[in-house]
Amino acid sequence: YEEIAKKTGGFYLTLEQFSSVTDLILACCFKQEGIEKVEGFAEELKKSGRMTRHMSGVIATLTGKKPVVVASSAVGLSPVPTGRFQVLGVDVESPINEFVRSQGASFKKGRGFYELTKAEKIQGYKEIVLVDKVSGDIFNGAEVRTILGLPPQSGKNDCEREDVKLRPVDLEKWYVFVQSTSANRKLVANTRLLYEVEDWEKEGVLA
Repeated sequence: YEEIAKKTGGFYLTLEQFSSVTDLILACCFKQEGIEKVEGFAEELKKSGRMTRHMSGVIATLTGKKPVVVASSAVGLSPVPTGRFQVLGVDVESPINEFVRSQGASFKKGRGFYELTKAEKIQGYKEIVLVDKVSGDIFNGAEVRTILGLPPQSGKNDCEREDVKLRPVDLEKWYVFVQSTSANRKLVANTRLLYEVEDWEKEGVLA
């Protein structure tokens, strides 16, 4: 597709997050009216907090200018490979398995990461990922637990594992998502779920 875009004078754009599809289409529509319209839309994205690193790249491709510098709070963190997670908005309270299936995906325990919205005890074996509130970048790894003041991740059957209570108010720069190992966990309305794409390691970047 990239080669076709070059030969036809088009634009090669990737869709890393399905949740960005509306903004991506709007950007393409504004391009038909001129670069000034695209730049105006870019300002709207910034003000509303939707100017992620991905959308910055889309705007840059459409305008032929350098991408807007999207600041990140990450220092020593491991970025999650592009395409590993899709961000799904939860409209109404729903068990995680029912919600995932309602989105047209197959459900498997351990693939969903719910958004932390209240003080909660975090089990030592659960994976935790952080989403940068400014750039939208997603990070995981041992450094995440260090930032949150949690002990290192342990095995599920580790008798010495330590479970620690985590409060969302402790965080200013990040959204915290915690791995759900249950099929019936209730997802809170007006939150988000990160869901691991099936065979993401094989598929690579979504385009």
